[in-house]
Amino acid sequence: MGLIFTIIFVLLNLLSPADFYPELAGSRYIFFVAIAAIVFSIPALMKAKPFKLVQSTFWFGVLFIAMVSSALNGWVGGSLIIANAYVTAAAAFFLIMANATTPARIRAISTVAILTATFFVFYGSKIVATTAGMEDPRMLSTIQKRFVTFQAVSASQLSTQSSTLSFLGSSRLYILRLRALGELNDPNDLAQFLLVCICLLALWYQPNKKLRNFLIIGVPSLYLLYGIFLTHSRGALVALGVVLALVIRKRVGSVSAFVMSGLMGLGVLLLGFTGGRGISAQEGEDRIAAWREGFQMLKMRPFVGVGMHNFTEHYPITAHNSFVLVFAELGLLGYFCWLGMLIASFFGLRWVIQGEESAEQLAAAAAVGKFAPNPLLANSQVSVSDQPQRDEIAFAARVVRMALFAFLAAAWFLSRAFVLPLYMLLGMAAALIIAEKRRHPDRTFLPTGKMLRYTMVAEFASITGIYLLLRVLNLTNHH
Repeated sequence: MGLIFTIIFVLLNLLSPADFYPELAGSRYIFFVAIAAIVFSIPALMKAKPFKLVQSTFWFGVLFIAMVSSALNGWVGGSLIIANAYVTAAAAFFLIMANATTPARIRAISTVAILTATFFVFYGSKIVATTAGMEDPRMLSTIQKRFVTFQAVSASQLSTQSSTLSFLGSSRLYILRLRALGELNDPNDLAQFLLVCICLLALWYQPNKKLRNFLIIGVPSLYLLYGIFLTHSRGALVALGVVLALVIRKRVGSVSAFVMSGLMGLGVLLLGFTGGRGISAQEGEDRIAAWREGFQMLKMRPFVGVGMHNFTEHYPITAHNSFVLVFAELGLLGYFCWLGMLIASFFGLRWVIQGEESAEQLAAAAAVGKFAPNPLLANSQVSVSDQPQRDEIAFAARVVRMALFAFLAAAWFLSRAFVLPLYMLLGMAAALIIAEKRRHPDRTFLPTGKMLRYTMVAEFASITGIYLLLRVLNLTNHH
């Protein structure tokens, strides 16, 4: 039952039924589903022992700093409101960690996300097509308006042939962009979610089954990629290039992989993937200004920040960078905890994958032992087959790691630090770490002390790197 209620919780958060049925607004139905999911997940949580994973401690660290930050910034009563907003999305971390400790259950959670993404593209693309043929978009129904947005642009902003629209004889140009409901109501946020779902489709990959893989993975991926095209998201295009480079780098080498992904990005840019808008420092001047303001907020409140969701109280637009958003809103302490969840998850997934690599080395040794006179190698054939089957847990870890890379690559251009899709992926990572620990309890996990040191280094390096990047961009713009 814990898994069933977890799936319902994730589905309701993604679909946002209150947008379809306004009478549900304020009914707190998601809260009650979350309570049911937690109650039915208690046995699984006790078995999972979540606090043996440092990312669980970091999760509560973010919550604690967010509440303290709210109080220190003059909104004592807001601490509970902030806690409720954070837990509503971030609860998925513990629910998935406890209930999805097998590859099959990871696929079940992923199915919910992929089907939701497919529905948004299917329903939204029809509305985009309808809107593109209208003379007056004000004729759209309320629910239809939730699936499209019109971004005003000037002709000077368009670098390629564009699919811009104008209405009612107006001289203004607009780019029609697909969006979805709830927390995916921004085209860029939807594009990020679709890219993550494309990565998760790889969970259904089977070796030597080309037709099956094309139908189950290839066709849905192309459809979701079409959805990304309809969002005209520049950040998603960059993130897509990063994912492509990571996928092919082992086959063609790192340099060739990034060159090929760059050429792919240039090609789709020329085809109007971004709606005709260019990708350059000049095009993103407003976002660079927001990053600079984020550093000012960090200087003003270095330890606990200006408060979660308070960035726009100090600047007209959001940070448009999840890393800047976190250290501006939660300071160095909150950023340390948030970044720690990411670092611990990546190192944990790497640890899971290394288990498969060790098994492959043992299998290779056994194969050698088949023809070698060494009796130690010869005896190893007893427990290892000549052609070992794929390690499903390690394979799922590779897919989740790729999806997490995709999310963070897009998050570099978005304020998506405290949202459900991120905590879904972090929960999947934690579940796979727990599964590997249960399977091989004798394996040594990375000590917590090292994880803390790695997080401190990552915190310093990321803040310094963003600061130096800003200095370079400032010099570029001034010349």
